[in-house]
Amino acid sequence: MPTLYFAYGSNLNREQMAFRCPGSKPVGTAKLLDYQLEFWKHAQVVRTPGSEVCGALYEITRADERELDRYESYKPSNLAAGHYQKITIPVITPKGPVEAMLYVMNPRSSLRPSGKYYDVIVQGYKDWGLDEAPLQQARARAVAAAILPV
Repeated sequence: MPTLYFAYGSNLNREQMAFRCPGSKPVGTAKLLDYQLEFWKHAQVVRTPGSEVCGALYEITRADERELDRYESYKPSNLAAGHYQKITIPVITPKGPVEAMLYVMNPRSSLRPSGKYYDVIVQGYKDWGLDEAPLQQARARAVAAAILPV
């Protein structure tokens, strides 16, 4: 049975996602309510009441999920040691709310993401026809906090 996966960072990029998870199927856009997009070296969602994060849903297979676990450095045997944790949470689609799995970063010191990484996310926003303003705002906050090079 496929899992719904909510992508909000580099996995929005359809070419990258198809390569990494060949069994995945794009489903459509979705919004994660009461979270805000941030950069902590990689894209991250942070609980922020009243905010929202636009992203996309994919149906993924168990094999795809295992690959994403490796990519996201998810370690179920030692959650604190991994880079991300997995949660299942409601997201809003044009047809209504659905439960989706997503990765939430473990607290880490802020590191600078590469320009190439940001460009991959920009392409993902274009792939899905998402408004790039929230992504640009997240980048501006990172620059202001001296996390992201100008």
